[in-house]
Amino acid sequence: MKSKKWMAFLLVGIFFLSGCGKPKESNLKVGNEVHRGLVKEEEKQEKIEEEKETEQETQEEEQDGTMYVVLQIDNAEQTIRLQSVETEKISEYGLSDATAYRDKYGDFTGSSQIVPGKIVTIGSANADGNLSYIQLSEKSWEQDNVKKFEVDTEKNIFTIGKTRYYFDDSLLVFLDGEQVSFDMITENDQLRIAGVDKKVSSVSVTSGHGFFVLTHTELFEGGWLAVGNECVLQIEKDMKVEVPEGTYQVSVANDGYGDTKEATVVRNETTVLNLEDYKGEGPKMGKVQFHLKPEDTMLTIDGNKVDTSQPVELKYGIHELVASSEKYGVYKEKLLVSSESVEITMDMKKMKEAREEEKEEKEEVKKAQKKSSSSNTKKPSSSSGRTSSGNSSSSSKDSSSSTKRSSSFKNEDTEEDTSALKKLSDFISTLLD
Repeated sequence: MKSKKWMAFLLVGIFFLSGCGKPKESNLKVGNEVHRGLVKEEEKQEKIEEEKETEQETQEEEQDGTMYVVLQIDNAEQTIRLQSVETEKISEYGLSDATAYRDKYGDFTGSSQIVPGKIVTIGSANADGNLSYIQLSEKSWEQDNVKKFEVDTEKNIFTIGKTRYYFDDSLLVFLDGEQVSFDMITENDQLRIAGVDKKVSSVSVTSGHGFFVLTHTELFEGGWLAVGNECVLQIEKDMKVEVPEGTYQVSVANDGYGDTKEATVVRNETTVLNLEDYKGEGPKMGKVQFHLKPEDTMLTIDGNKVDTSQPVELKYGIHELVASSEKYGVYKEKLLVSSESVEITMDMKKMKEAREEEKEEKEEVKKAQKKSSSSNTKKPSSSSGRTSSGNSSSSSKDSSSSTKRSSSFKNEDTEEDTSALKKLSDFISTLLD
């Protein structure tokens, strides 16, 4: 019996000792291994959450819609300076080959489309401060090639065509990519204007102006100067004329003398016209063939009734025309003769329509002036351009200068005279062919 107990004990011992041999791979993990796995899983989850938060912040930053006016682009340094439309805060960012340029629809465009004066939105900046993208704002508006505009610096009203906008001291003005004062703009400039809602945020001169200076004017003083279709002015001694940059057919005529020559004006530069070169041999006569519509239209020149079935000989210079039609009324115009022969069509119907349209525009301007005078628009305390100083003044006001402008802003005292001169210029284009 005793030996059996020992045998049983021995077997139990052998059984337990057999567990001390080569261990078998177990499906169970020890306690500390289970803990390390949970930690790794938690760390992974936290990293995913952080990435999601970062991505969300980036998206919010990219989609916040803040609008900026481009102030300056430095291609050498690869930087861009922006001014917030709302707060006027100025920021500077970097540009890189990875920076995308987009139009207002989000499509890719060239970097040349992003220039000073444009209103843009931007993407996020990376660790180096470089922007992910720059996009033309879809919430802003832009009008290019604006020639017809008026500015009321007293009431801060900017009229484009027939639409009135307002501006304030945050208005930015650009010329050749550089920021300039507002008084650098004249009515002879062509503009690109950008804004948000009814506010003008930036004005960029896309086509500027230059000057003609007349010398040796003695023979032609009191006569007339025509610069293409831009202006017709009575000649004064050594006068200076401001016109949009470009190349023109310039005509000079007085009492039988005169000529037409091509001349070019460069932006912000002066071209000298020696009127001795326009003298030629005189007195000269030009033949003008008139085409009148309707056919029953009567025409008098300098008070004398003329037969328009054949060319009419007229001395070089200015002449008074009066056309009358039973259906369309009477119209008075001026004609500058400065070439040997020319054909002119006078369509009474079109002339009446043009006059009615001009009348409507005048009435709209008067209504706008009346409305703005009753508004509480705050007057500016300084010039509109951020780089200018002193009190603001309309570019059309130039009392200290004798420069003649090819056109002028609306003015109650001079509006009729300006209109008459403008009509005169309408007949010059055919004379200069």
